[in-house]
Amino acid sequence: MKKQFKILSLLVALVATFSFSSIMVQAVPVNQQLINNNRSYRSLNPIGIIIHDTCNAGATAQNNRDYFNRVYVGASAHYFVDWNGVIQTIPSNEQAWHAGGYANRNYLSIEMCNPKNGDQEAFEEVYKNTVELAAQICKEHGWNANANIYSHKYISDAYHQTDHQDPYAFLSQYGKSWSQLCNDIQRAINGQSINITSPKEESKPVDVKPSNGFTYANNAQIVNDLFYTRNENGDVVPGRVNIGDKVTILDVSYSKQLVKVQYPTPNGVKTAWIRNATNCISYFYKNQYKNGSTIENVYQNANLSSRIGNLSRYEAATVLYRENGKLHVLYSTDKGRLTKSGFVNWNDHFNKF
Repeated sequence: MKKQFKILSLLVALVATFSFSSIMVQAVPVNQQLINNNRSYRSLNPIGIIIHDTCNAGATAQNNRDYFNRVYVGASAHYFVDWNGVIQTIPSNEQAWHAGGYANRNYLSIEMCNPKNGDQEAFEEVYKNTVELAAQICKEHGWNANANIYSHKYISDAYHQTDHQDPYAFLSQYGKSWSQLCNDIQRAINGQSINITSPKEESKPVDVKPSNGFTYANNAQIVNDLFYTRNENGDVVPGRVNIGDKVTILDVSYSKQLVKVQYPTPNGVKTAWIRNATNCISYFYKNQYKNGSTIENVYQNANLSSRIGNLSRYEAATVLYRENGKLHVLYSTDKGRLTKSGFVNWNDHFNKF
């Protein structure tokens, strides 16, 4: 059953000051639509709020609510905030599954929805609604932004139960920062006005090189969860590969269990490394290569130098691409399924490319 919280008052008129818009923050209406799926039913006495972003561009709060109500994914959030308003999906006295065990047991969660096609105006509404909601919750509990508001990035770095770094990249994409968000929430708690617009700055990812296009045809799609990008040493760098992205997997490092991937962004195709979470990568040519009756050596390079492993007799492998006539395949090792890749000499009957 849907329960509409009391609507307090409408947003006051925007006051233009040069290129900024200043508003007085008031309580945002919260549309309570509790989900039946992805529920813990465990009590929560919250000590603060963790703010996330959804990453699925264009999906509204209603879209997200309906998805988590329909599909069991072992994840949930208390509030989804978009450019239309706020939907609450989990009671504020019940644990949601949003940032790992410790965080789930202690914090409320707010998910900021991502606008489609970099819509700045839609983002500003999401930002305003997020500030209003967070300030409203803080006032109810006697909290402040400095001691009780945290990012998913902070929780991941502190407790190592997830590796997400949101909402830093999301805010930066639209010219905002985490410190600005916290400052605006505190200003709203204090009854002061905030600036919701700012000049958009081009983000400058580190160690994620843009390119004109994919080197090879897409060979996989991201499913179940997004990936935050990393460098070749496994350190998180700005950028992410989103659910639904069609990507080109170039290599899988056996030693570090990192996947080298080319992925699409609004600014073109970029290359980075991501964790080898095999349940989140759906390969287009999975097990479409089958070795013959003899052991097949696997090599580091397409010129078949530097042997790095082998395929057993009749072992199946996943095809990634072809270079100089040789197939690059992904196969299983003692570290599990799809944990190492390299080039093979025998073509089998694979003729997709």
